[in-house]
Amino acid sequence: MKHIEPVSLTKRYINGLFVNWIISCGALALPILLSPFLSKQWLPMVVLGEVLFLISFMRANRMRNPPTCMRVVYMTSSVLIFSSILMIAFSLIHVKWLFGDMLEEFGMEAHRHLPYLTVLIICPILALSALWGVIAGGRSSFCLEMRSQYKFACDEGFVGQLLRGETIYQIRTLLYIGAFLSLVDWLYYYMAFINVNINTPDMLMFMIMPVAIFVLSVVYMAIRYYNIWGQYAAISPDFGKMQSTELRFLVIAEGMMLLNDDMESLSSGKPIDTPTVISLSNTNYIGDTEAGRRFEAMSGIKDFRLRYLYVSTSVAGASKVVHYAVFVDTIKAVEESKLKGKWYNALHISRMEKEGIVSPALGAEFRRIYTVTMAWKTYDYNGKRLYPIKNYKPTFRLKDFGEWNVDYDDPNWLNIAYNNEDRFMFRLRGLWRKYVRSIGC
Repeated sequence: MKHIEPVSLTKRYINGLFVNWIISCGALALPILLSPFLSKQWLPMVVLGEVLFLISFMRANRMRNPPTCMRVVYMTSSVLIFSSILMIAFSLIHVKWLFGDMLEEFGMEAHRHLPYLTVLIICPILALSALWGVIAGGRSSFCLEMRSQYKFACDEGFVGQLLRGETIYQIRTLLYIGAFLSLVDWLYYYMAFINVNINTPDMLMFMIMPVAIFVLSVVYMAIRYYNIWGQYAAISPDFGKMQSTELRFLVIAEGMMLLNDDMESLSSGKPIDTPTVISLSNTNYIGDTEAGRRFEAMSGIKDFRLRYLYVSTSVAGASKVVHYAVFVDTIKAVEESKLKGKWYNALHISRMEKEGIVSPALGAEFRRIYTVTMAWKTYDYNGKRLYPIKNYKPTFRLKDFGEWNVDYDDPNWLNIAYNNEDRFMFRLRGLWRKYVRSIGC
């Protein structure tokens, strides 16, 4: 992937979130708007046509450099798939030569020619799908698999937080819309609708009001993302020319990690972090050799082993951050260098991270290292257990960090950590991903 400046990348993702919302709302509103004018036989075909369009849109997004988050579009396509299945089932029920006697027995013959009240089908499915999405949060299988394929949202920087937070916000908004319309329209259906024809109040409740709500949501999201972009530009100093590269080194010796002294950090109000951070001017690429040379100049340590971990964006979204681990044989060698700080083991760092007294960057680094390592030690690359013991949990010691032969820049391990053989319905979800989701992604 060619290098794209963080500011341009952030703008692209914000625009992508808004475009995805427009497409999703349009795809949901169109069948509701067309329902009075199409028969029961043709409306499911229109819905399936929308599904094909969304699949094509997701495929086109996959070819972009880089792609944007498609979770809301994928959820919309799932809602339309299940809605079309229900519509086709209802159409079959109203086939007279198949269920003629049943239609007369249950009094359904009189409204056999009425069009679908599409909002009564789509909105409950939308509410249920969105509820599941809110419960799953950022650990949904779709999010994890997209992080496995693309690295744009797997870090804890501004871009990752933006995509995760706004995607959940959009899904929660669809939950509110789906639940509200389901409740109001089903109450109206039971209390006021007469299965003879569709009059003006029926049109207002079943077609005009739902479409108007989707249109208003688009206006609301337009204002929201315009303000988000404005705030991002306002809080970023030297906006548009501040792109830089930050090198972060985690110094490890004898199973311990060198960090700032906790008492000094707490007294000064600063979070605990690694003392070895180097900020560079606008740099598209820096090799391991150059990074090692800069660490040596900063620390005065000559005998060390450098290991590249991964690349992310800064919390502010303006800088590229390259993460390294530095292994030194003895603590004494570090204490005799220019570096100052205090040594912590993995348990102590984990405790401080949970207490929120470490910097966001250090917390993200430690969580990623721990998550990837535990997944690699427990499962193979496809999520199958390496050991015949369910929920087996291996050990995690910084002393072994230098020997772990795992690629921390491969986000598939983040997927495996939450989507593996020990998870409920792992194989069934695998079939869905292989034969349904893979069509669009």
